[in-house]
Amino acid sequence: MQRPEIDQTEHDVELKFPRANIIAVEAISRVLASSLGPASRDKLVVRQLETREDSSAAPSFDDYVATSDGATILDKLPLGHPIGRLVGGILGPEQTDEETVEGAEIRDGVSTTVVLLAAMLSEAESLIERGVHPYTVCAGYMRGLDVALRTIDEETRELSLPPKAHSAEWHVARTALTGNDVGGFAERWAEAAVEVVETIGMPDEVTMAVRATRTGSIADSRVIHGAVLDRNKLCHSEMPTRVTDAKVLVLSGYDSGGGLQDPDTKKIRVETDDPETIAGIDEPLVARRRAVVETLVAAGVDVVVARQGIIPAYQQLLVDNGIVGIRGVNRIDLQQVALATGAALVQDITDVSEDDLGRAGVVEEVTGDSRPGSKRTRRMVVFDGCSDPNSVCIQLHGVSGQLAEQATTMLRQAAAAVATAKGYGGAQPGIVPGGGAVDVRIAQRLRHAARSEGSRVGLAMEAFADAAEEVPATLARNAGLDALTTVANAKTKQDSEGSTAGLILPQGTIGDVLDAGVVDPTANRKQIYVTATELAVLVLRVDDAIDAEFTETAPDPDDAIYDDVAEQQQDHLKRNPDSHRFDELSD
Repeated sequence: MQRPEIDQTEHDVELKFPRANIIAVEAISRVLASSLGPASRDKLVVRQLETREDSSAAPSFDDYVATSDGATILDKLPLGHPIGRLVGGILGPEQTDEETVEGAEIRDGVSTTVVLLAAMLSEAESLIERGVHPYTVCAGYMRGLDVALRTIDEETRELSLPPKAHSAEWHVARTALTGNDVGGFAERWAEAAVEVVETIGMPDEVTMAVRATRTGSIADSRVIHGAVLDRNKLCHSEMPTRVTDAKVLVLSGYDSGGGLQDPDTKKIRVETDDPETIAGIDEPLVARRRAVVETLVAAGVDVVVARQGIIPAYQQLLVDNGIVGIRGVNRIDLQQVALATGAALVQDITDVSEDDLGRAGVVEEVTGDSRPGSKRTRRMVVFDGCSDPNSVCIQLHGVSGQLAEQATTMLRQAAAAVATAKGYGGAQPGIVPGGGAVDVRIAQRLRHAARSEGSRVGLAMEAFADAAEEVPATLARNAGLDALTTVANAKTKQDSEGSTAGLILPQGTIGDVLDAGVVDPTANRKQIYVTATELAVLVLRVDDAIDAEFTETAPDPDDAIYDDVAEQQQDHLKRNPDSHRFDELSD
């Protein structure tokens, strides 16, 4: 299907709807299209190059990323156009939390969704130019979506494949990693993703952490059945740096209960000249500290992980009793330690029992990278060997900066794909043939349904079919193949050999994609079609843009906006200021 050229001539400056919005989506699609599939290419998204400019103000820095991950590209693009922001909504709500986890909310299938969306809008534009009303196109697309979803259900297989060296779950992860193989270790990344899901189920920003360090080689990366505190270290140099069979206490409060601190005594004032009284002022606090630490020792605590601080007096008591203390742990890391070790989140340091404690095979402080511009080295505390963790950590070696961010997103997408295929998180379990095979089958079913429709709605369903074929066509173009020939060969082979015939890359052949291990989670494929169709309908339903800016001075905070009747009453009160003084009215 040929894409329409965008006319930039002067008479076309003021574009009519929906063409103006279609052009915006097509522009985004042209950026993302080459990032689709195993033969994808990277995009360099530059947001800022301050180091190229002379400036004596704040320290300058560059902000750019080179990646082939469609979600990352879309996330970094400056989508100023209103429709562009709607497309950006594919990534989910904008993350504003200061503790946002890299890649946690970015899902797989973004490039495919945008390519399908742009193709649907391009086909819709052709129909509208031929006199088909946008409402009719929308109706046809919604009927087409029903056909597409039924077809995906029909093509769904259980999470199993013909006998292979790796499991079906591994092939799901490996397919999700296509085009995003950091370091050429996709097979290892796929193994890590499967191990994560087998341990914790559907991963999220708390149950799956990714820590990256420049030291070592990518081949040394591994899944830690526990947690890693990346920016924390032991709070005292005399504490043991390694504890085996550790019992872990997690303090999560936001006051003195969130750490080992004294109660707030700022509001207490004592006036005395007696030296003995002055000397005894701290005795209750000293006694309280000893009682707290004695409680920890009695419960068998080996490691204390605190949300708040651990004051020096407590640090010395911990050292004297051989207990490790870690302070100032952020909210997400604290939850990861608790989930990994099975510890309860304790609020009151005076009420600790053995039942509150978690377990770890080993807790160890390790040395990481050297800090940029500093002689000091980065330290991390590793909780490993947890028997039944509900949170794990992938420790990456040999990566940093943008490469680490890309690897983190890639691993989260692969693990989420495996979990989705297994039906975790309420997703429909199962897999469908990849390599564009299911898209070709959807197009065939859409054309058959369109013929039975026999109306202008049928034309829209035919257009939907053409748009579905744009997915395998884009895969072919990115691999240097002829798109029309590739799609035609896939149709022919499906007619003769079944619906599992699709494009196998990098070989560039049409064959059985299930046998090749190219598979996608059913739920993900459904989500692609649902999202693309709903966005296409949304764009097509927009027929005008209204400037909603206030052109007059905004009202003061005490003012109100009245309807006509209320405004008349307000004018009356202004003309008769005493008419509302009820204390002066008489019978």
